[in-house]
Amino acid sequence: PVDYWTVRADFGDYFADWRGPDNNGRIFNYARAEDIAAKIKGRQGVVKDVRIESKSEPVPLAYDLTELQRDANRRYGFSAQKTLSLLQDLYEQHKLVTYPRTDSRYITSDIVPTLASRLKSISVAPYAELVKPLLQKPLQPTKRFVDNSKVADHHAVIPTEQPLRLTSLKEDERKIYDLIVRRFIAVLYPPYRYDQTTIITAVNGENFYARGKVVKDKGWRAVTSKPAEKDDPDSEALPEQTLTMQKKGDIKQVKSYKINKSKTKPPARYNEATLLTAMESPGKFIEDEELRESMKGSGLGTPATRAEIIEKLLNTSYIERQGKELVPTSKGMQLIKLVAPALKTPELTAQWEQRLSDIARGKGSKTEFMADIRKNAIELVKSVVADNAVYKADNITRTKCPVCGKYLLLVNGKRGKMLVCQDRACGHRQPEKQDEFGYKSSKHASRVNQRLIDQYSDQGSVGQNLGDLLKAALQKEKPTEKD
Repeated sequence: PVDYWTVRADFGDYFADWRGPDNNGRIFNYARAEDIAAKIKGRQGVVKDVRIESKSEPVPLAYDLTELQRDANRRYGFSAQKTLSLLQDLYEQHKLVTYPRTDSRYITSDIVPTLASRLKSISVAPYAELVKPLLQKPLQPTKRFVDNSKVADHHAVIPTEQPLRLTSLKEDERKIYDLIVRRFIAVLYPPYRYDQTTIITAVNGENFYARGKVVKDKGWRAVTSKPAEKDDPDSEALPEQTLTMQKKGDIKQVKSYKINKSKTKPPARYNEATLLTAMESPGKFIEDEELRESMKGSGLGTPATRAEIIEKLLNTSYIERQGKELVPTSKGMQLIKLVAPALKTPELTAQWEQRLSDIARGKGSKTEFMADIRKNAIELVKSVVADNAVYKADNITRTKCPVCGKYLLLVNGKRGKMLVCQDRACGHRQPEKQDEFGYKSSKHASRVNQRLIDQYSDQGSVGQNLGDLLKAALQKEKPTEKD
């Protein structure tokens, strides 16, 4: 982190932030910040420019699976896998939404005649008042919603015509359904329109910028608003404020000023929302322009498998959740050092995508492609066998496994810290604190379990009569009068 300073001036009816010739407000030299403050102290300024721009924010696109997973993670902290499971239930059990595992954010023109009936089916509280203005006139969806060319196998996730009974949904199902319904309604609303005003005030040769907005039409934002994104700590965006009308040439007195100290921050760690975005569009991590182009429209995994990939990384302890953030473990960082370079960049996937596209266009050979895949696999295996690098677990505890005697590893589980046997064939797991979940795991308990297995397991041949075995077992366990 590096210290930097900003200078803010108060002109009475608005405040404004200093900007340099390059429109950058960060000052990395405190003496320079003090110089600017000294230049404006007690001075008068003049309104150098007043810019009013009419701006319009188009309606958001409908949900595909990945965007819904991102949104649910940002708003509710749901994992990608949880969102997929809830969505699957809304589709299969409740019949309230369309096919979930889609990568399209558009619908086809043949769906348009059904839009009115879909709106009627959701016209209950709390959506009735939002739907009402849409049903009062003919629906005219735009190309941001209806585009046949952008739908392959399945269209965007939207509500069905099934009548809605919110009481039949569990709380988390309602949250996901609410996102889908509000997005569906919002897509049919007009754009969000506002006037943005920027005032530039010059004081003794230094420029200060103020920004505000006046909403003209809430449009789709009356239905749903985008989740509050975390501001980029190093962003140069001006803060919004309510501005009174100013005229070019107005004289403004500097009432006070303030020098604020801040620190630069590194890029934020991935959460599931931002990781899904990176998996969906990994082309930016590829330097080769042609390869980057071949990744457009494809990514790492598919909408249906990305949640599973993230869960697998968590379950195998390559990454772990810390709050909403996904953080690599020591095991995961060692893997990246040990693995073949080709397997840890999107370039290999891009090369395969490029060759598959060539085959689809009749420019490539399937036989050659498969032969190269086999050759590549053999080379990778040979390089791994020849490599003398060794993985070293640094989360080994002094606690021995009660089943096989090997030392246990300390990992983060869904219910807290867990002790896991390093031998996967053994598979023993227990909480770090033995009585945390109301049971104890020990060598004695394992021996008792084994005796019970030996006692009650059928030691006879498979050909024995199952009915006779069940009768014998029931007779053995028949309660006495005392019981």
